[in-house]
Amino acid sequence: MERFFTLIKLALRNLGRQKRRTFISVGAVGFGLAIALFFLTLGDGIYAKLMEDAVRTNGGNFSFEHPDYRDAPAIDLFVSDVDTKREQIANLPEVETTKLLVLGQGVIKTAHGATAVGIAGIEPDIEKQYSTVAEKITDGAYLEDADKNAIVIGHLLAKRLKVKIGKKVVLSTNNQHGMLAEELFRVKGIFKLGADEADGYLVQIPIKQARAIFDLDQNSATQLGVLLKDADDLDKVLKKSQAFTTNRATLRTWEETLPDLSNYIRTDRGSNQVFQGIMIIICLFTIFNTILMSALERTHEFSVQLALGTPLYMLKIQLVLEAFFLGFFGALFGFLVGGGLAWWVQVHGFDLRLIYEFEGELEVSGFVFDTIMRAKISKEVVIVLCGGVWLSTILMSLVPIQRLKNIPIAKVLR
Repeated sequence: MERFFTLIKLALRNLGRQKRRTFISVGAVGFGLAIALFFLTLGDGIYAKLMEDAVRTNGGNFSFEHPDYRDAPAIDLFVSDVDTKREQIANLPEVETTKLLVLGQGVIKTAHGATAVGIAGIEPDIEKQYSTVAEKITDGAYLEDADKNAIVIGHLLAKRLKVKIGKKVVLSTNNQHGMLAEELFRVKGIFKLGADEADGYLVQIPIKQARAIFDLDQNSATQLGVLLKDADDLDKVLKKSQAFTTNRATLRTWEETLPDLSNYIRTDRGSNQVFQGIMIIICLFTIFNTILMSALERTHEFSVQLALGTPLYMLKIQLVLEAFFLGFFGALFGFLVGGGLAWWVQVHGFDLRLIYEFEGELEVSGFVFDTIMRAKISKEVVIVLCGGVWLSTILMSLVPIQRLKNIPIAKVLR
């Protein structure tokens, strides 16, 4: 044990003999790690926020749907006995709430024209708490459970139809039996999500009116959406929820119900990880160069030690310890700088408008991108990055170690 502590002192002393090179190596690795840690956690925060807003506005973290609905969406492909399933799901401790949606297509008409729309029958009291549509009402008010023949529409749709708050519109569609159905509504609210697809196509009505116009009973819906308290519990809750599926109700994750958004997140996260990985690898070459140069410059020193009877394994341990401390200080520096910056952005947020000038909102796959960015620090990312850099530094010391046994002691001393 005494020999081991002596080797630790020697390793630290050898690093101190070349302070400039040591500081440059530690700084390079720490800087690369800090950048990678910051941008990976920032990306995770953006993806989590984008996913959270999307699932709360749409069908939840996962939903119950008719097995054939994704292949050919139609109003007659609905889930029955939703009240029973809702009660079963709501009892799970990981579930925050459930929501029912009746979805269909139709035509909205006014005296100034007609256009195709996507119809969403929603539960107003639940949507007001979780959906971004309720937060984005720019004129009028959002729906209430007691409303009859009230409708909210996007600002682009209102502009196209030249309607204002309180004006009448006619909603035409086909019910589940294929029969034409029309209903008169008054515009109660106008929203602006910032995505042209939603602002120019989506309309929302109370679920009671949606069921009536599509001729569905009060215990049926197109989707039974489930919102979780923590999105990381998705896989665990899905396993529990398999028991509630039937031949007319299958489980769909948000990746399946929102494929465009899922593909964007998967692609962008992959490219971000590759880029940051390349940066860390480049910075690790600085550490490798430091360890290699340290071994080459001390050939005479090692020859003298070996000639005096120092065991070869002790010299190897000494080089490993030097790499150990270089990796440790580099990882610590990167964690403090990158983790500290990520924590600040996670708590306070950072507005993209401070850097870029643009009008309107940022849109990703039909969903509005929040310009206030927040990082999401997870212990998995921190452990993998910092631990990976530390371990890689130690492993790189194995290359110069192999040169020790080939030192021509007599020739060097002569």
